[in-house]
Amino acid sequence: MLNAGKQINRGVEIESVWRPIKPATFALNIGYLDSYYKDFLISCFAGTPTSPPVNVADQNRPLNAPAWTVSGNITYTWDLAPGALLARAGYGLAQLHQGREYHSKCHRSAGVWTAQRRHCVHYGK
Repeated sequence: MLNAGKQINRGVEIESVWRPIKPATFALNIGYLDSYYKDFLISCFAGTPTSPPVNVADQNRPLNAPAWTVSGNITYTWDLAPGALLARAGYGLAQLHQGREYHSKCHRSAGVWTAQRRHCVHYGK
């Protein structure tokens, strides 16, 4: 049995936008998230139904809750009659945790960084 009973999330995010000329916009975003379990109960002894669950909250981190995230992008807009053409390119990094084993005294968790490139072109009114 697994039961992540209580999770705490605290963090901060800083975003900066710079527009040196009207059609160009640069953006930078940095975030930090302190995410952890307060209660994470497992049945430690599968063969003994009367054994009480064990709290292994200090041995596990929530999945898909990156400690650090960094992203940036540039947007350029061309004003065209009757609308505008917009091009955007960006890049993002996130520090993820993976490699969980939900066994008492056997937990392994390694931090890895993942990268993501983004780009798009949009025309609209």
